[in-house]
Amino acid sequence: MKLLHTLCIWVAVCLGFLIFIQEPIVKLTTKKAMSAIEASYLRQDMTDADKAHYQQLKAALLANRDIAHSRLAAARCLGFGVCLVLFIQSVVGLRRESRRTSPGALPNGGPPRSLSNSGGAGGPPSVS
Repeated sequence: MKLLHTLCIWVAVCLGFLIFIQEPIVKLTTKKAMSAIEASYLRQDMTDADKAHYQQLKAALLANRDIAHSRLAAARCLGFGVCLVLFIQSVVGLRRESRRTSPGALPNGGPPRSLSNSGGAGGPPSVS
């Protein structure tokens, strides 16, 4: 059981790290791409209707990018939450497992037994 809890801790840490480093990877440079398209690929002889159509498509593309970023942010927060819950659950389970198998502890998790044998008879102590 200790091995399972330790494995879960490592999985939670690794997944949390992967979610953390995902941030720079998913940054889409849509605005930079749009400005490169505008600078290099748009025709200079476009009509006003073509320019208006281009602006509508550009607005839709940027709106889709914003929606994708918000959904990725929500998924990232959910992933961090799951990793945190898995990590906390595994640490608590590992601590319980360590207490359960410590020397002198009862198998059912009761108070530890006395390891010294005083040799006295059972019952309450006598008052003299």
